[in-house]
Amino acid sequence: MTANVFDTLMAGARAAAAAAETKQSPPKKTNKRKLSSSSTGGNKNNKAACYILAPKPSVKESKEITVVKNNEEKKEDENAMKLINFQTAGRIESNIMSMLKTDTEDFEPESMVPCWGDKNRVPFMFLCQIFDLISEKCSQKIINNIACNMLRIVMETTPDDLIPMVYLSANKIVETGSDSDLGVDESLIIKLLAETYGITENRVKDKKKTSGDLGKTAEHLRSCSSQYVMYKPQPLTVVKVFDTFQIIAKLTGKDSEKKKINSIKPIIIAAGGCQLKYIIWFLLQKSKRIGFGEPIILEALGHAAVYYKNPNPKSVDSCLKLKASEIVKRAVSICPVYSKLINVILNGGVWEIPKECGLTVGIPVKPMLSNPIKSISEMINMFFDGKEQICEYKYDGQRAQIHYMEENGKVEIFNRSLERSTEMYPDVLVAISRLKKMNVKSFVLDCEIVAYDCTKQEILPLEILSTRKRKVALNDVKVNVCIFAFDMLYLNGNSLCEEPLKVRKSNLYESFEEELGVFQFATGLITGNLNETESFFDSAINAGCEGLIIKDFDGLYEPNISFYWRKLKIDYIEGVRDSLDLVPIAAYYGKCEGVYGSFLMACYDRANGKYESICKLGIGFTEPKLKEIHSRFQSKVITEPKPDYLYDSVAVNPDVWFETSEVWEVNVRGFTISSDYCAAIGMVEHDKGLSARFPRFIREGDKDPDQATSSNQIAEMYKEQFAKSTQ
Repeated sequence: MTANVFDTLMAGARAAAAAAETKQSPPKKTNKRKLSSSSTGGNKNNKAACYILAPKPSVKESKEITVVKNNEEKKEDENAMKLINFQTAGRIESNIMSMLKTDTEDFEPESMVPCWGDKNRVPFMFLCQIFDLISEKCSQKIINNIACNMLRIVMETTPDDLIPMVYLSANKIVETGSDSDLGVDESLIIKLLAETYGITENRVKDKKKTSGDLGKTAEHLRSCSSQYVMYKPQPLTVVKVFDTFQIIAKLTGKDSEKKKINSIKPIIIAAGGCQLKYIIWFLLQKSKRIGFGEPIILEALGHAAVYYKNPNPKSVDSCLKLKASEIVKRAVSICPVYSKLINVILNGGVWEIPKECGLTVGIPVKPMLSNPIKSISEMINMFFDGKEQICEYKYDGQRAQIHYMEENGKVEIFNRSLERSTEMYPDVLVAISRLKKMNVKSFVLDCEIVAYDCTKQEILPLEILSTRKRKVALNDVKVNVCIFAFDMLYLNGNSLCEEPLKVRKSNLYESFEEELGVFQFATGLITGNLNETESFFDSAINAGCEGLIIKDFDGLYEPNISFYWRKLKIDYIEGVRDSLDLVPIAAYYGKCEGVYGSFLMACYDRANGKYESICKLGIGFTEPKLKEIHSRFQSKVITEPKPDYLYDSVAVNPDVWFETSEVWEVNVRGFTISSDYCAAIGMVEHDKGLSARFPRFIREGDKDPDQATSSNQIAEMYKEQFAKSTQ
């Protein structure tokens, strides 16, 4: 008979098993449900596991269970872990697991080898116990030690298992850039548990309501199940579980749900102890955070790589580990494929990574992200020395990375999350191939894909773009898009990530032809002046954008958040305590011919009876509102400014002047000392006034012009703001 056979406890089944043993023939087929596993996930010499579910035996019958083993199987068991029972199969002693908390410089990976033997694969139970270990109240240093020591054990004992170990430890299932995912939701898990434990789906749902978690629900159902595993399955390994997830991720189309359930069921049945809840949590990727997370694992991998095959581990210092972890993190940002990185570490060492793991066309790069500007003082500091920077519109669309391959002219598009979205934009594929210049053979382009109204030549909101299906044929495209390109990461076989922005921009502009509404370079302004930046910000908002990205011309391309790029949105900047009541004293024509687009606003100096210019207001108006204001103010237009208007005739040069007649409520984000505006002039600094930053129209008020916010109030608000910024 095969190894680890549990005789069925029903009389007929026992008799059949005994007869089969006497005749040395296979046991008779039964009508009991069978589940087969295609892979043992353990030693390659082990036989494939076969699981038979039957009613759970009584206590009396349990005593009659016998395990028949031949001599060869007994010999194999001498080198295997001692299994106390199925529910705790492969569990490693807690005192041994605690050794993982040891400081990395004092840890000896060889001490853990006896846990699963030299020739066996890493047990999945080992990984689950580590997850349990880090779920306890541990300091960050202890968690880092556990992660590093765990990887060192695998590298020293079972290096072939390092790739799945790193993926699962980082709670990552599919390869970066893949358009596949597990495609498993709670409804599928409920159906799976109902089938596995022979109960109704409603019972699973009821228990889930009580426990609040499907992982804990599965553990409860297993403990109460009337189903019994007669043929004990092989212990799960990390490779077996990871390979199963890979199979599931590739199942799509008709009957894919049924196929997924059939693929998952064997590892659910084989999961003993705490393994079951972690498998459920892995399957529900977005519902539960498990593992260490990518940043910790990448740092640990760098540290472990320094120790790997090092004859003198005591010589490894913190500087060496820091350098190695930075190399690993940078490599994953540029080429986020764990398998490639790990193969380099195992075969060439961590110091070979920069040479072997560079940017590869077809593999998405982690995008460079901007750091938000949160205060007016930050803005002032950025432009304090007058250094020129490039300000670009921040478009409200989908971030896209477009890869063009030289070998076959193939184009791939990846979104901000590095997921493949090529089939979503067949029109972009056509445009990008048509508008690249002849000398461009391969490239990686960073851009924003935005919904666009070609008739009105206007940017449309992100909500319009989101109506596009994930897969659409070129003839079925209903939402037109425009590509707004702003960076070039790779060109004709050369990575540009280590080049400054001005070099990358130059390559970008020389590589493509623009076409209005199809492919355009991001609208930008090169300036070192704060006032010019603010005016350009207003233009961006009025053009339907979210704000500005302010970029350092000398900055390299740094995946993840970088201070080389700063994001300016009104929502990010803390506003003043109250809104202001300001008077419109002049106007500028906007993009709609014959209609005012922005207004010169003033506060009121009660002591001198002067209306002092404070800002230019152009945000917060709808198009109908602007038309209404234009019509209403026609009777208030005057040929020249009144004597009680205080303004700088060079800095502010409006198209028309108004009589003071209305007060508008305006929200602002702070104040700066200004030589262009005259609010509270001389109250804070000699011969200079204050200007309101990022004003936004709220509504018309019901006050008279001489009841507007006073110059004294503006000065007090500035002093209050200054005091906060220096605390």
